[in-house]
Amino acid sequence: MFAGICKWLILKDKKIKNITIANAKTAPYGKAAIEVLKNANLFNELSGKIRYSTDISTATTNVVWYDDAAFLSKSGINSLPSGYKAEGLNWIEIDQSLYTPLQQGLTVSQSGSENEYAKKFVDFILSKEGQNIYRAYGYK
Repeated sequence: MFAGICKWLILKDKKIKNITIANAKTAPYGKAAIEVLKNANLFNELSGKIRYSTDISTATTNVVWYDDAAFLSKSGINSLPSGYKAEGLNWIEIDQSLYTPLQQGLTVSQSGSENEYAKKFVDFILSKEGQNIYRAYGYK
């Protein structure tokens, strides 16, 4: 068993009735969540508790209003109400060896390539300051 899994074995607790995950067929974060559960040998045991959301944004909403637990992007933690942001109490980071890293991308449309504000935005995102913000929100 992987070190750190014991922290989130709480998902097996009977008080946790619903675990929301983004739809693995349409959302990369959902696919990663399923991969985590399978690699931790917990998927079969927890599959009856899983509720699939259409996307990662809906999973975030569902865990606040309807469900007991969720697999979210680390950046999604920042969109939770302030009372849900305490690491170790409200959320834990999953061992990165349990899932394939997600590739993030940036796209500019043809019309956007001619827009000065779009160009400035891309320049900012690719700047050292922009990259520092990305890292602060859980991206690498």
